[in-house]
Amino acid sequence: MGNKRYIGLDAARILAMLMVIMMHVMWAGGALWGIPVQSKKGLIAWGLETFAYASVDTFAMLSGYVGYGGRHRVSSAVELYLTAIFFDVVVSIGVYKLGIVPDRALIMSSITRVFTGDCYWYLMCYLCLFPFMPLIDRGVASLDDQSGRKVCAFAILLFCIPLVLWGTDFGRTYKGGSTMWLAVLYLIGACFRRFGWYHKCSSGRLAFVALCAWGSALVWKLLLTPINGELSMRLISHISPCMVFIGIGLIGLLERLRVPDSLHGLVSFLSSSAFSVYVFHLTPALYDNVFPNLFSWLSGIRTILYPFACIACCLVIYFVCTCADKVRSLLFELCKVKQRLACFDRLGVQRVSDQTD
Repeated sequence: MGNKRYIGLDAARILAMLMVIMMHVMWAGGALWGIPVQSKKGLIAWGLETFAYASVDTFAMLSGYVGYGGRHRVSSAVELYLTAIFFDVVVSIGVYKLGIVPDRALIMSSITRVFTGDCYWYLMCYLCLFPFMPLIDRGVASLDDQSGRKVCAFAILLFCIPLVLWGTDFGRTYKGGSTMWLAVLYLIGACFRRFGWYHKCSSGRLAFVALCAWGSALVWKLLLTPINGELSMRLISHISPCMVFIGIGLIGLLERLRVPDSLHGLVSFLSSSAFSVYVFHLTPALYDNVFPNLFSWLSGIRTILYPFACIACCLVIYFVCTCADKVRSLLFELCKVKQRLACFDRLGVQRVSDQTD
């Protein structure tokens, strides 16, 4: 992913993970709470939260866009899970030893959750989707352009529209937190790669689509909050069509990003740490015991400084987690984890070739 062709997609992965962090800082971290929705600061706060909610859709479609046509290595999936176990155990022990969470039973409960799948919902859904990625690739390879458009449009209508109109999770996707929804997003990303749809859209059109989707969800929230709180959140959801189109626009725009050669190494390094950033800051010991209301002080600062402070906190979290991942990477390299996991690749599937051009 470090070559010139993909450096923009590396940047997209970094941005998507910063959006994930922003979502957690605003919601669980408390930076959003206590701010009147229809105030100036509320407009900024919900603007950031609305944009951040597109992170999951962006990440999943990016997986389809990058993964289509490649080989899905089982060793990579196993290493992702080992990384989650590593951080979960190490962080839990560290939090206990530092006295942040003195309850040993609570720490043991946090450690066992990574083995039971009761945390890291995106990782667990991704791992469940992993065996079916080659099948999705083959299905996409068998489609023509028109059929691909129909499949993507039908999937969005089938899963998104019932939630917006009636508030019902028609496809039982847990409002986007499921393997099924990730499969739909992976399919959309794969179709964009297969048929070169991004190359048929100008940057201006992609920006217009993303901004309109972002603005629609935000205006919907601001206007409907005084009337019906539940209704106001229907477009701010992982399964919202607005989040899908924000993700589509971001990936297409960042794919065209040109980064100076001197920064390619840095962008590739930060991108490779994105998953570990996700795992580290969501370890149950931290997220359940330290993260709640950790950033509530942000709601009290001046409005003009508020967005910059929120973004700065996200950047600090990304930096700290990246440093932790560097240590993890060195330990895995020392233990030759990649080499030991290579045997799993016998279960892998060779790359899929397009059947039509």
